[in-house]
Parts: sequence; C-alpha cells; structure tokens
Amino acid sequence: MDRVGNRYAIVVAVSKRARQLKEGAKPFVEVGSSNPTTIALHEIAAGYVQILDAAPEEEPEPEEPEVVEVTGDAERLSAVIQSLEEESQEEEAASEEAEEAEAEEAESEKQEKTEADE
Repeated sequence: MDRVGNRYAIVVAVSKRARQLKEGAKPFVEVGSSNPTTIALHEIAAGYVQILDAAPEEEPEPEEPEVVEVTGDAERLSAVIQSLEEESQEEEAASEEAEEAEAEEAESEKQEKTEADE
C-alpha cells in the first residue's frame, strides 16, 4: 500500500501480472507457490512490477532481475488481497440471497392472487 496508496490499483496490477504469468511469462521472484496471483503479489511487493497511473501503449520488456526470496510485505499484501476477495464473495452471496428472497416473495404473491381468484 505504501508503494501505490490505492488498493484497487494493486488488484488491477496483480490481475494483469498474474495473467501474464499464466500465459508463460517468467517470474521475477522465487516463492513457495506456483499460483500466479501469489507470485504477482510477491513481485509487486519486491518492486519488480511497477504500478503506473497511465499504461503506455506498448509496455517494454523488463530487464531480467536476480531471483530473490521475498517475505514480509508480500504476505501482508497477499492477506489484503485475500480479504478483498472474501468481501467481494460475501457481497455476491448477500446479493444472490436478496434476489432469491424477492423471487420467492413474488411467487408467493402470485400464488395468493391465484388462490383468491379461484
């Protein structure tokens, strides 16, 4: 967060870098996970991936850095991302529950009207 100051920019950057890793890009850091999202978080925390305000038309290939083991900041960053994902999932679940409740209420009203008409 100190590097960027905006958690949403971090999420976007992690997503883009994880996609690159998934498509075959070589990781800049060596971590104990093969998950592209985790690797991208470690790379951002280590400063190998920069988050820019405006993306250039063509991103230059970064220089090949020395592979390093990263701890501390990356774990905190990973925890923040995970909590954001959990919040998003909870909001989705609550929204789905509300939609289901509305549908059930509409169905109940429809049945009551049908019964009253009979």
